[in-house]
Amino acid sequence: MWKIEKSKTKKNTLLLNGRYLYSRYDPESDVAKFLSKEIKNENNKFLLLGLGLGYHAKYILDKFKNSKIFIILISTDEINICEQHGMKEVLDDKRLIILNKNFNMLQEDISKMQLIVPLAWVKAIGMEHPLYVLLEVIKTNQLSFKEQGFLMKENFESNVKLGDSTISKTNVANGRAFLVSAGPSLDLTIKLIKQYNNKAFILSVGSALQTLLKNNIIPDAVIISDATSRLTNQFNYKEYKGLLFYLSTANHEVVKNHAGLKVILFQQNYNLSEKFAEMYSAPLLDTGGSVATLALSLLEFLNFNEVYLFGQDLGFEHNRTHATHSASNTSLINSINQKHLIANNGEMINTRSDFITFKYWFEQKAITTNMKIYNTSYMGAKIKNIPYISQQLFEFHFSKVPQKDLSFLEKYINTL
Repeated sequence: MWKIEKSKTKKNTLLLNGRYLYSRYDPESDVAKFLSKEIKNENNKFLLLGLGLGYHAKYILDKFKNSKIFIILISTDEINICEQHGMKEVLDDKRLIILNKNFNMLQEDISKMQLIVPLAWVKAIGMEHPLYVLLEVIKTNQLSFKEQGFLMKENFESNVKLGDSTISKTNVANGRAFLVSAGPSLDLTIKLIKQYNNKAFILSVGSALQTLLKNNIIPDAVIISDATSRLTNQFNYKEYKGLLFYLSTANHEVVKNHAGLKVILFQQNYNLSEKFAEMYSAPLLDTGGSVATLALSLLEFLNFNEVYLFGQDLGFEHNRTHATHSASNTSLINSINQKHLIANNGEMINTRSDFITFKYWFEQKAITTNMKIYNTSYMGAKIKNIPYISQQLFEFHFSKVPQKDLSFLEKYINTL
């Protein structure tokens, strides 16, 4: 599993499962080069994957005298490896906190830390490791953020200039909402949305809009978050002119071209967004990593009592990933990295790493929120703490529900 080798510069390097965690030539210089680009200078608290030989921790402790580092151990063997073959002095530094499996020691706010996840470690731990899925998604998001960082900034600066409305907090709790995503099960449950659209606030993610419109359903609002030009395929602003909630970093061309009422949303953990929100006393939302999780955060903020998830499959039978007419891709190329989850019908379905992370987010949200959340997707992933509601029970419940009154929504929308 673990193997120590000498690098070309005679310094120790380390292998895990046959993969090099550091350079075979000059591990210390390689780590320094990586961290000099990775670290944001405003951070002094770090969450670091892997102790290894201590090269990453040593660099941070030397460079940032007031820093604190929380180390996520891959295994307890790392402590002995570091002590015998690496920078053992870091183990005596009180600024370094070893977590191992005791994450209760992590009293700090993770959102205020910088997460350091060397890609080599993610590849080396292997898919069977319990941290693999989470770390794979985190690393993918980090790389995506680097690629899209300029684009997000460009979108943000353009969007805030529009002077659109934002949301504000009131104590009014009101009604029920349908949160419509574009999973394959939407083809089976869309008839329920159509039948009871006058009894719940319908919030659609951008990729589900086309499916709703094709079925002659006009949602009460659409929510978008994608920074890239892909959004132009999801959101047809020519057909839909209703209420649009958009993330501050969403594609600015799509936002600008929408003719209806637009409401800008500000996200946590994005520096420009947090500064702007503080300046204008605007709320910050937890995006959760997807437009659907952002949508649920919004519905929670708006104080809906009940939320019914449509098309929130977080997985797919065979290779079909989205509903008919969805603007997103509708098939998946077979992959050796394909993962599996238990569906509400008891069968196993295919899924992806990011879907597993979103599932975990939904499960945690269900614990902390006062909303009652139900899942209508029989073929979708079983989400802990979010019960599946059958069509029969759904129809029985909504047969007794009064028509929706969305006049209260005006109380939540303020002009910047």
